[in-house]
Amino acid sequence: MKKIIYSGLSVVFLLLTFVSSATAKLDVNASVGLREEYNDNIFLTKTNREDDFITSVSPNIRLNYALSYLDLSLDYGLNFKFFAHHSELDLTSLTNTQTASLKHQFRPMKGMFIDISDVYRRVPVDIRNQVAFDNVFVNMTDSNIFSVSPNFVYPLSSTLETRFGYRYTNIWYKVREGNNSESNSAFISILKKLSPSLSTGVNYNFVAVQPKKTEAYDQHQGSVNVMYQRGSDFKVWGEFGRVFINYESDRKIETNFWDVGSDYSLKISENTSLGAGYSTSFAETDITGEVRQLRFRSYYYDPKNPTVIWLLDPYYTYDRYSVSAGATKEERVDIFFRTGQRFRISVNPYYTVVKYLEIDRKDKITGIAANFYHKLSAKINSSIHGVAEKQKFLPENREYSRYSIGLNLDYRLSKHITAGLGYTYNTRKSNNADEFHNNIAWIQSRFTF
Repeated sequence: MKKIIYSGLSVVFLLLTFVSSATAKLDVNASVGLREEYNDNIFLTKTNREDDFITSVSPNIRLNYALSYLDLSLDYGLNFKFFAHHSELDLTSLTNTQTASLKHQFRPMKGMFIDISDVYRRVPVDIRNQVAFDNVFVNMTDSNIFSVSPNFVYPLSSTLETRFGYRYTNIWYKVREGNNSESNSAFISILKKLSPSLSTGVNYNFVAVQPKKTEAYDQHQGSVNVMYQRGSDFKVWGEFGRVFINYESDRKIETNFWDVGSDYSLKISENTSLGAGYSTSFAETDITGEVRQLRFRSYYYDPKNPTVIWLLDPYYTYDRYSVSAGATKEERVDIFFRTGQRFRISVNPYYTVVKYLEIDRKDKITGIAANFYHKLSAKINSSIHGVAEKQKFLPENREYSRYSIGLNLDYRLSKHITAGLGYTYNTRKSNNADEFHNNIAWIQSRFTF
């Protein structure tokens, strides 16, 4: 029910802000896709594998609207699926097929911002179970994360400003074991610009979290940070802080956290950069991870085709390692390398340790994600994306190896029609019964209005 309420609120804000104006910038992109695939292991099992032909119909609309006092971005799509031999698995209702992402910022007065975000999509229930490219129902569930945050920026002098505000967040999972939660937070930062390249700040954040299945807690987090940026080619940052978590049962956790990293654009070729970072985060959702992706992900801009392209597809990232286990402490190390314009390469080795604060559980993952994109001609694009992980789950001491790779070839038949074909391979190796391998071959077309 709550996901419907928040989706309704999002539509209301959309209607309220969608007013005609000579200065408004509106970009609407509507399309519908048709895909036919063969999947040789639809249940991702080790034995008794079942295959099927799956037909997908996927209408989508993307909208970007901007005025001097607001920015709005909406991406809404449906993905209906029809199974040739397993009709009981058909996905035909709106609640089972929709994905939505709404980002809205309203600026009613100078220095005041109202940020609204609503994201509805399918996510893994638990990464200890089967996770695979192009898998939509095995170990997957619907998720909705809604947040609204009025916040203020107030300059105290030409080099000193304060930022403060409030944020409400609601997290919902469709699966029964999902640990739905609500949180209310207040935050304040004082930022000092020491020079055109160097700035520092002091931050405080209070969060009251009310999970449905685990113990409620209050979290106090204070930190100091510094950032140095030289033009657009070099950036380094560091943050150190202390976290205090107080549970309803009077159990307390106190510990330090870090967030350090750098991003450097190399001169050896166009659009080449190297980045590295280490971070510690405490949350019900991976907020630090969202910040990390914004820091490191590369944009490529083609003047003849003014579209922003993300190099790293979010196939390997997780909002939550488990939707039922409650609060976590995550430590993560990342290295990023990006290069190329017509032939683009992005590589991200990473190591992460996730310790669960409510239960005796720890997940360690060492992996590498890579993406290759090649514009073969004016009409033909090809891409390869893949991930390889070594997973260790404690205290059971279970170890897995996960490998996934996807190949895509797209051909633009006309201004409105694109056709493509591809292949996906997934495998998980271990000494347990839940290992599997999976092949998917598909062909598709998309019509853009």
